[in-house]
Amino acid sequence: MGMKFYDKLRKLQEEHGYAWAQIERKAGLGRNRITNMVNNHQVPNAIDGIKLARALGVSAEWLFDENQGWPPPDISARRLTPEEVKARVVQILELLRE
Repeated sequence: MGMKFYDKLRKLQEEHGYAWAQIERKAGLGRNRITNMVNNHQVPNAIDGIKLARALGVSAEWLFDENQGWPPPDISARRLTPEEVKARVVQILELLRE
């Protein structure tokens, strides 16, 4: 089930145990900016949203997409190198040949 932007902010704040002021400083936002977003159910502009996502360790796509719910996807998963992709494709092709 999806979640609204401001509900995700509240939940992330609870999870991290941060005060709004800490998140604002970490994201480089003005004072009371997040409080205004949450209390007035406002969605920020893209730049502020990206800053918030980075400060909270989530993807901006997840934060803005109200069709996505809790928990946020793990963004720490690393991407495969081209060599790793090639090796996996070779493995798959070998399995298909059997």
